[in-house]
Amino acid sequence: MRHSAASLWLGLAVGPADVASRLGHSTEMLLSTYADVLESHRDEANGRIAEALEKAAVEAANTPRVVEDPAVELERLRADLTALRAAQHAQQTS
Repeated sequence: MRHSAASLWLGLAVGPADVASRLGHSTEMLLSTYADVLESHRDEANGRIAEALEKAAVEAANTPRVVEDPAVELERLRADLTALRAAQHAQQTS
């Protein structure tokens, strides 16, 4: 019953520390015992992470950026371009 409960709770994305506490285990013991359960949810977790990152990227792209000082912004863009060119050169020569 305990294994079933732990597997169910972990499958419902209850945090491992909370599950361990409910079972009277240390977090380390829970993670070593139920690692297979956590691994089985990796694809689902990766999907949720990708979804959240995509949403954040869309929000960032749709949020207008206010430039406080155009000269500072121009210098930042020049520095970024220089760094990109250096990285591209390093990649081509290696």
